[in-house]
Amino acid sequence: MDIVIRADASAQLGTGHVMRCLTLAHALIQEGARVAFVIREMPAALEHLVSKHFLLHALKVPTGIEGSTSFEEDALKTIQYLNHRGKPDWMIIDNYSIGLDWERRIRPHVGRIMVIDDLANRTHDCELLLDQNLCPSFETRYDVLVPRHARKLLGPKYALLRPEFYEIRGRLPSRDGQIRSILVSFGGADPTNETAKTLQAMSLLGPSSIELVVVIGGSNPQAEAVSRLCSKLANARLYSDVSNMAELMAKAHLAIGAPGATTWERCLLGLPAITIVSAPNQQLVGESVSSTGASVNLGWHSDVTSTKIAEAVAQLRENPRTVREMGRAALRIVEGNDGVARRQILGAILNWKEYGHGQFI
Repeated sequence: MDIVIRADASAQLGTGHVMRCLTLAHALIQEGARVAFVIREMPAALEHLVSKHFLLHALKVPTGIEGSTSFEEDALKTIQYLNHRGKPDWMIIDNYSIGLDWERRIRPHVGRIMVIDDLANRTHDCELLLDQNLCPSFETRYDVLVPRHARKLLGPKYALLRPEFYEIRGRLPSRDGQIRSILVSFGGADPTNETAKTLQAMSLLGPSSIELVVVIGGSNPQAEAVSRLCSKLANARLYSDVSNMAELMAKAHLAIGAPGATTWERCLLGLPAITIVSAPNQQLVGESVSSTGASVNLGWHSDVTSTKIAEAVAQLRENPRTVREMGRAALRIVEGNDGVARRQILGAILNWKEYGHGQFI
């Protein structure tokens, strides 16, 4: 089976779209599929990660897809690539700027279309839709946005997570609610520099025995500034572009990060979190996860100060029972995210005719 994935990444967009598509792509090639990526923009470090395992075609489009000229050109150049490659069985799209018009232009040149979305803010022409997020009315919010025949895979149990997270979940160290280690990670780009704000917050707490494990991505434009802040904290260790995030999460007792795609990794490992919303698409997830008791969501990044972060950490440090309950709530959110959910996703793509249609939540 031949599959083409259309996704983008940048300091502004973040890297989550491409990273979760990479997780899906690796699972597909293990099942014998042939996978290629079509990408308009992407940081160099991430480009290396994709091209290391997959055929990568770069679209030369001068501006964002949102502009009409760019939109038409993006679709045209994608079609040109598809015609050169040969009609793929599936086009998988993970891009907030792509919707019905783009998909209809692509439709004659692909077998079927799968959309990975979080926003439910535009209509789609697709056979399969995946939204892994927890938010109000997540079971029904796509009912009028996709064709009636489209199959919908909805909720955190369908979150696309790398195999190492499942492997380590079975041997998680016990947590008693005491905070001895904090993992600070705001994704691959951290465009609003919440990492630095969090490090400043930890300095406000004064000398501490709490270990700080700080992880940044290779596309983080503030890497040097973050490194300088870490050097001023005796208990801080800085890592970049790690390959053992599951291990770092398993060892941590609390995470501080954004309520983006990493949310489901934290939940799968029962890791309590303090979250700061750094992009509009994270708002509903931050609020929804916080409402379950799995996290403390501090809100929109421009409203969150270092003092506010420090106060949240101090409060949890004094309440180990609350921290224990947060971890249990996190595990409940992703209940069902296991081999069965993975087989449903792969089955819907690889065995469409046998798999049928409908909605699964």
